[in-house]
Amino acid sequence: MSSGAATVSDSCDNSVSVVYDIPPGSTFAAGTTTTVMCTATDASGNQAHCDFNVTVESLAAGQREAITSILNQILM
Repeated sequence: MSSGAATVSDSCDNSVSVVYDIPPGSTFAAGTTTTVMCTATDASGNQAHCDFNVTVESLAAGQREAITSILNQILM
């Protein structure tokens, strides 16, 4: 899974740090739902939090083969 970075803004501070409890680029097991927490902190220590769910569903063998075939055609 790949996703973009969180977008943050602060009207008084341009140096806002963003931390995820599960780092970007992490892998998740098929058949699971995992909640990812994101925390933004400004220079004054003010924080904002958000979370989102990552759900990974398994594909049946036929679906995997069809997707692989389509991707191979695109990449050729």
